[in-house]
Amino acid sequence: MRYLLFLIVLSIGIHLLSSPVYAHKVNVFAWVEGATVHTESKFSGGKKVKEGKIEVYDHLNRKVVEGATDSQGYYAFSAPPDAQTLKIVLTAGMGHSNHWQVTAEELGRKPLAEKTIPAAPSPQEHELAGVDAQTLETIVERAVEKKLAPIKAQLAEQAWGLRDIVAGIGYILGLMGLASYLHYRKTKNAKP
Repeated sequence: MRYLLFLIVLSIGIHLLSSPVYAHKVNVFAWVEGATVHTESKFSGGKKVKEGKIEVYDHLNRKVVEGATDSQGYYAFSAPPDAQTLKIVLTAGMGHSNHWQVTAEELGRKPLAEKTIPAAPSPQEHELAGVDAQTLETIVERAVEKKLAPIKAQLAEQAWGLRDIVAGIGYILGLMGLASYLHYRKTKNAKP
């Protein structure tokens, strides 16, 4: 019985000590539409980052854009034409910061290290009326990226930290303790 009580108290203690406090965690998310890069910034509780500092660095780590989020946590800018990748850094005050990486593919550019070998067009590509394969590929990639942007934003906010893992273990131990207690009571009541 003491063991069961110890497990219950331990699981409650672990849960209370590991309750995540994310009031200070900040997230930034970016997506590309045409030549414009859009950003959205908010704290983990959903509160928008107002007047958060946005700094954008290119693939050579040069600062190419600087600005601030609006009252809704948004900021948009034109992608520099020579940047291969962009690192968007958000600083939300009091040391709260995060960043987002925009790839060359998202910008509609080929990575510098990529060697391209033209592929022979497939029969389906020949059937397209007046649209070359590269244009079609770009159109499809942009449409898919636009549709996936909200999903990427939600996934970017999901961060599993040590506290979350310990809390999960605490829940499991608590359930095991409860199951042991119920089993013990059932067994004790079943004996004459």
